[in-house]
Amino acid sequence: MKSSQLLTTIVFLSVLIEMELQKEIPACGLLGPNVLPTMINSYPTHRWAWHAAIYHIIDGEKKYYCGGTVITSGSILTAAHCVSKSGYPMKETQIIVSLGRLTLSANDSHAQEFEVKKIFVHPDFIYYTLINDIAILRLSKRIKFNNYVQPVCLWKSNMSEVIGKFGTVIGWGETETDKQSIELRQASLPVLPWTTCLENKASEQSERLLRLSPVQPVILFRQQP
Repeated sequence: MKSSQLLTTIVFLSVLIEMELQKEIPACGLLGPNVLPTMINSYPTHRWAWHAAIYHIIDGEKKYYCGGTVITSGSILTAAHCVSKSGYPMKETQIIVSLGRLTLSANDSHAQEFEVKKIFVHPDFIYYTLINDIAILRLSKRIKFNNYVQPVCLWKSNMSEVIGKFGTVIGWGETETDKQSIELRQASLPVLPWTTCLENKASEQSERLLRLSPVQPVILFRQQP
C-alpha cells in the first residue's frame, strides 16, 4: 500500500472513531425547525441540519457543485467525484463548504461557511466507474452546532432492515422542470437492494460495476425519531 493510501485509510478510520465517540456532540440526527411549509415531486425544507453545500471556486466565483453530510464537528462526507478532477483530488483552495443553508441564491443568516484544510479521497476510488465514490473533507475550523447545523447519525443496523421501506433524499438537484432548485428540497424514495438496481439498469456500466465490485459498501444515515 502506498503511503498516501495508508494515510487516507487512517483518516477514514479516525473519523469513524470520532463519530463513535461523539465527544463534542450532544445529539445527532435531530430534525431542525420546519421553516417552510415544508428533484422530482419534492418540496422545500430546512429541517436537514446535517446537509452541506459544496462549492467549487471557478475564476474567482463560487459555483454550487454537490451536496455533503456533516459527520463530525470537523468533517464532511461527500462523493469522491465531487472533489476530484479525472480521479485526482482537487486543491483545497478550490472548495468551499456551506452549512445551515436553505437557499443557494441568497445570503442566509443561519449559514456557516468553511474553507477546506484537507481532502481525503478513498484510496481505491475509480473515477470512470465511480467505484468507491466517497471522500472526506477536513474543515479549516470547527463547526458550531445549533438548530440549523447538526451532525448526522451513522446507521449501525443491517441494511436489510430498511429494504422495501421509504427513505428521504435531500439536495439542490434538478427537479421535474429540468432546472436546478435554488431551495433545499426533499423527496421520498423506496430503498432497493443493490442487485435490483443493477437488474433494472442492464447496461455496460452496470455489468462492469458488478464484475469489478460484486459487494459494494453502503453507508446509511438515520435521524432520531
